[in-house]
Amino acid sequence: MAKKRAFVKYTKQGRLIPGSLIVTTVGSYPVDGLYTEVPTNICCDTDILCPINSSPKGWVRYTKSGQIVPGGLVVGKSHPKDGVWKEVIIDLCCKEPTYEIGQEHEGGIIFYLNPCKTHGLIRAKDSALVQKNWGSTSISVLNTSVAFGFGQQNTNLILAADPGSVNNAAHYCDSYTADGFSDWYLPSPGELNPMDSNNLLPPIPPSPPFTTGLWTSYQFSGSGPFHQANAYMYSVPHLGIVPKSKLQSHYVIPIRSF
Repeated sequence: MAKKRAFVKYTKQGRLIPGSLIVTTVGSYPVDGLYTEVPTNICCDTDILCPINSSPKGWVRYTKSGQIVPGGLVVGKSHPKDGVWKEVIIDLCCKEPTYEIGQEHEGGIIFYLNPCKTHGLIRAKDSALVQKNWGSTSISVLNTSVAFGFGQQNTNLILAADPGSVNNAAHYCDSYTADGFSDWYLPSPGELNPMDSNNLLPPIPPSPPFTTGLWTSYQFSGSGPFHQANAYMYSVPHLGIVPKSKLQSHYVIPIRSF
């Protein structure tokens, strides 16, 4: 994904020309007129740049005499409250390729997309589905999160706390590679929710409720021996997440972001 450069056109007297924002890829520069580059991380990689019901807005900060303040580009939904700003026309959304839920991409299957449909989450293909234990029951992995977006952080915490369990779920995901991509991790419960709601869970053999499912990267919350000995499994069919002994073998599917 190419990073973007943003430029604002101005007059020889240093005054901003309204509506002159240009966004290009790294290495390019507008050839006509006078431009000031403004630092930007515009890649359409955050939902705030791609609101569902409205176009993103951009503002450039300037002095009262009309001169641009370097680095003053702000992109968001509402007008900045500090300083003096001029709005510039901005058309950033979906200049990158767009994708669809269920599409094969970068080693797996897309199961979640941002509103722009430019970035999201991918699960590994069905052939990657294996059964693993979660890890050692004598090691507590602190500060894991149930929330969406925390699978990678949870996985890193597991690997750091329990490096000796090289055949567990987190290590399997971390070492998994497909089509040249090696940045896979064990999903959090919140990341398995859209996989389930979009009917893209991997095929798990039928079993009684709560008997088996997919390991998540979330350790059973709380303190004490019982808590450190259990982690959460995502029950399939979905009847909630349930604590299971880390020594039990349950299904594992790696995911990655793109």
